[in-house]
Amino acid sequence: MVRFKISNGNELLLYFPEQGSCFLIAEANGKSDTPTTFKAQFNCLIGFVPILGPLEHNELLFEKEAARLALFNYRAARNFRNIWHHFPEKFEDFKSALIRTWPGMDIERPTVERSHGKPRLHMFCPEQRIPREIFWAGFGFQVWCQMLTHIIQGSNSALFLIDVHPSQPYEHRLPTSFAANSINIVTCPEVACVVVKAARSGTLFPIASIDDQIAAANAPAPARS
Repeated sequence: MVRFKISNGNELLLYFPEQGSCFLIAEANGKSDTPTTFKAQFNCLIGFVPILGPLEHNELLFEKEAARLALFNYRAARNFRNIWHHFPEKFEDFKSALIRTWPGMDIERPTVERSHGKPRLHMFCPEQRIPREIFWAGFGFQVWCQMLTHIIQGSNSALFLIDVHPSQPYEHRLPTSFAANSINIVTCPEVACVVVKAARSGTLFPIASIDDQIAAANAPAPARS
């Protein structure tokens, strides 16, 4: 279990009864059984990484609204270049994090190619100073770029969730990636990787570590006298 306490006294509980299963339990002082009342009782921004996948070989240039919506659904991978083309404000943070966490790799802002019928976007990743389009950089690198993108684009979130199995090769990169960004990494074995970021306003506070929560949940019942 992972329990979070909101500054108004309400609590959110992430409960993992078994492998592959997770429940979000809301404990509020007032009613929270409708979207409106839930938002009023739990006024904190929760971010997440959507389903990750391979990037498009030829990604067309779409409208800005399509890129914004792609940040929150399964089309994120198909709009990766569009996201950074239309929302470049945090690109330097993304670039810095990538260089720090994937030695030898770099990344450039998307460029628009208009030589075909419809404009296309390209994004080059110099490796040892040799540039190549991100499509040819390998699936693992693409997934890591997407993960960093969603974490950085959602940096204002009070709670950020990533569904990553601890055995996957990306999980070990996370703690060192954001040590300087007030982001704490919490791992729940066999279930998911949960990234917790303290909100600037102090909206959400973890009140116990995942290790303490799991230990408490698995502790044997006290012997009866």
